[in-house]
This record gives sequence, C-alpha cells and structure tokens, in this order.
Amino acid sequence: MFGRPRTSSKRFLRVHALLLIIVLCLAVRLSMSWHPGYGFDIGVYEAWAESAAELGFARSYKEQVNPGGMLPDYPPFSITMFGTFGHIYKFLFGEFDGGSMRYRVYIKIPSMIADMLICWILYLLMSRWKGRKVGLLSALAYALNPAAIYDGAVWGQTDAIYSMFLLAAMTAWIYKKYDLSAVMLALSILTKLQGIVLYPLFAVMVLGTDRRAFLRYVVVGIFTTLVVLIPYAIGGVLQDVINVYIKSVGHYGNVTIGAYNFWWSLLADKGWRIDSGGSPFGFLSYTKWG
Repeated sequence: MFGRPRTSSKRFLRVHALLLIIVLCLAVRLSMSWHPGYGFDIGVYEAWAESAAELGFARSYKEQVNPGGMLPDYPPFSITMFGTFGHIYKFLFGEFDGGSMRYRVYIKIPSMIADMLICWILYLLMSRWKGRKVGLLSALAYALNPAAIYDGAVWGQTDAIYSMFLLAAMTAWIYKKYDLSAVMLALSILTKLQGIVLYPLFAVMVLGTDRRAFLRYVVVGIFTTLVVLIPYAIGGVLQDVINVYIKSVGHYGNVTIGAYNFWWSLLADKGWRIDSGGSPFGFLSYTKWG
C-alpha cells in the first residue's frame, strides 16, 4: 500500500533528471555554436537550406540560388530537412543572411536536436539493458561527450542525425517495435550514405525472423523510402538522387579532407593534397587499403 507513492516519486525524479540532462545537452551546444567551425561545409549547408526553400527540394539538386554553388551530394532526406529548416528560417527572419552568426548557429540546430534525441534514446536503450541509473549516466555521458559536442556544435557536421536514426532503429528493435525500427533504418541511409554501416547487422537480425516478419520489415522500409522520394520523383531528379549513392565512393580524389581518421593520423593536413589512387607502400592504393 505504501510502495506506490515511492515508485511514483522515483519515476518523477528520473523523468526530471532526464529532462535536465537533455536541457544541459542543448545548453552546452548552444554556448559553443557561435564558433565558425568548418566554414566550407557550414556555408554549403546554409546554401542548400536556402536553395531548397527558395527553389524547392527537387530543383535544388539541379541548381542553387547562388550561381556556381555546390550542388547537393547528400541523400534526399538531408535536403528535405535542410529545406524545411530553410522555410522556418525565412518565416522567422524574412530573408537569408548567409555568413551571419545567426544563420551559422541556426544551421547547426538539426544536429543539436539529434544530439538531444540521442540522449533520450540512450536512456531507453541502456535502461532496458542495465537499469535506469545506467540509462541516466549514459545520457549524461553523451550530453557532455567532447567529440559529439565538437562535431556538431563547433565543427558544424551532421553526423549526429543519421547516427540518431541508427540508434533509434536498434532501440526500437530491442523494444520489439519492428515497424518503427524499419522506418528509422530507412531514414538513416536516406540522410547519409554512412548509415549503411549497420545494415549488415540488421540483415542478420531480420533474416533470423520468420518470413512474414522479414517481408513486413522490408516493405515498411521500402514504403518509407518511397514517401521520402515522392517530391524528388515529381521534380524529375531521381537520377540525381541515385547518383549520390552510386558515385559517392571516390567522389573526392583526396586521401582525407578534414577527417580525423587513420590517414590523417599519419599524414595530417598533407592528406588532402595526396591522390587517393596512389600507393602508400608500393602496392595497393590508399582507397583499397582503406
């Protein structure tokens, strides 16, 4: 009789602790989002958001508002998100002011939102596995993770978004929300090709189910993809979207460009001046070693 209020009190404290962590996650990132970061990519994202809002999602794959601007080489859901945020920015401020600190902070908001959602999803995932205290600690660890803060709020990259979809797909699967898992998995690769990294794992898991569950998972994923592609199909740019996938590997001929990966640890900033088709050790190219 006396256990119920105590249980409710614990739940109340956990909910508020999680909300506090999520608010902390946003506050830390906002406090650093003024930083110029990786100016080239941020400028490209700003232009994509403006062009998708002004010209339409599909048309922005063919042309940009600013002549000579870089055409999108990201999958369609990324452009849909950039365009949506572009419409909101125009509604709020009336005009695009590329290069301003206000727009620079704003264009980083999608990544910040993804980071906040990752905190929540980590809580759900780790609570199911190791208990709610570990779930809260996991959310806090990510909220204050220096690499995550730097990548999105400072450097201005969007990796948190497709990573959030991948984590959501895994968590939904563990909670036996298979349709939601299929939707999240499809959105991951529709956001950035790197989302493919966990597809082999999901293939093993899905193939381990019965035939009906397997077909349902595949159909839900395909349906999600088709819904996202509708405006691009109507706009006649499906081939451009396909090219983003089939031409992404080897699109840039440099060994590494601003990525803190294995080659950068050896070559540092020299990596962007080296052709990835060269052979570092006298046999096999940098690409094949990678």
